[in-house]
Amino acid sequence: MCRRALSVVSPCRGCFQGGAPVPMSVRVRAQELVEHVTIRGTQVSTSMVAPSLLHVSVVQAFGMPGRHGHVVCDNYTIYVRYDTKNADHVHVWAYKNDPTSAQEEWFCALQ
Repeated sequence: MCRRALSVVSPCRGCFQGGAPVPMSVRVRAQELVEHVTIRGTQVSTSMVAPSLLHVSVVQAFGMPGRHGHVVCDNYTIYVRYDTKNADHVHVWAYKNDPTSAQEEWFCALQ
């Protein structure tokens, strides 16, 4: 193979510019991938893997969690974990409760 054939850059979306590879950096935050629900005016993550980092004042809106770190509010079980590095922050995620009666199920269908 000739030397010229090796130096030809293939048209692969600008893989090389002037012989040097172009650094590609794609960063996706976990918060952008998970679903969020609105509970009493606050967006809360639905994933335990990527919980929402919120100010500790949201505990006043949701209610004080029990000793296991969860509270039931607006048909959601909200899990609260206090941040170990900053006392002003809490990690919060929510889980939608299943309706326990036919009346609750009908009410959810109307909404």
